Amino acid sequence: MSVDIAERGRSWFVEMWGKRNRALVTEWMDPDVVGWSAGQKIVGREAWLQGVYEPFIAAFPDLQLEVVGSVTEGDQVVIRWRFVGTHAGDALGVPACGLRLGLDGITWFRFRDGRIVEGQDAFDSSGLMQTLQSRQAQGGVSLL
Repeated sequence: MSVDIAERGRSWFVEMWGKRNRALVTEWMDPDVVGWSAGQKIVGREAWLQGVYEPFIAAFPDLQLEVVGSVTEGDQVVIRWRFVGTHAGDALGVPACGLRLGLDGITWFRFRDGRIVEGQDAFDSSGLMQTLQSRQAQGGVSLL
């Protein structure tokens, strides 16, 4: 069965982040996936779940993610995305502050046999953390 990796890349965000369909990790991600997020190398899908996915879902439980665009070349897909959520959970090293914000970023994937074998996120993680830390004492302020 041939997999449309462009559609799989877009669906990853809709299903995994939007609908919280964690089952896709074992189905669509190689067990030995290598990724980079916020400057950290992550090896293996369990490490990705614990180091990237679960902290973001805990910090932003109402997180909604929109796919803004995508580009595909060979075995690679780049997705441009935007997330909107409320910092309502104690995670990412910062206590919940009720801040509602939007964040734009891109994710690069490399696929093999329809599965994600490499990936890298690019977004302003330093700016996100500075914003959360500076707003923590001020209460919730929307930054949309």
